[in-house]
Amino acid sequence: NGEQKFNTKDTESVTLESKSIGSEWDQFDDTDFGENDDSDPDAWAKKFMWSEGEHFVQSFESVVIVSLQSTMEGKLLLTTQNVYFHQTEDALDVFTKQPVKRDDESPRQDLQWKLSRLTDIHGRRYMLKAQGLELFFADMKGLFLKFGGMKERDAFFSK
Repeated sequence: NGEQKFNTKDTESVTLESKSIGSEWDQFDDTDFGENDDSDPDAWAKKFMWSEGEHFVQSFESVVIVSLQSTMEGKLLLTTQNVYFHQTEDALDVFTKQPVKRDDESPRQDLQWKLSRLTDIHGRRYMLKAQGLELFFADMKGLFLKFGGMKERDAFFSK
């Protein structure tokens, strides 16, 4: 019949047509893949559905996503078609430098951006050091990344 039913917290039933499940549903359940697999440090990225022909390009350690309200430290994985981010530390409030309060049940964020939607990249300074990049996407959203130094930033930019 092509329909799937999901129960929400209020025990009401939500019906979705299988045709409507598209690229927005690009994550698997964490239990499907061992996130703590020591043999593969990038195993966390396997919970995303990789496109056919998508290959690993480079991994970047200790990258920080900087927003107006908070910073998130994690790992960045660059592939031929996407950029993946795996949060490794708690998000910090920009003003108080304290961890951002979150629900105990909510996991750390793993994020994905499609390179096909990337429209522009600008090198930026962060804390007076040339270690930032600002990525602009077709949906008018921007992403500010702080790398560990200028060499890492330039390595990402050159790819």
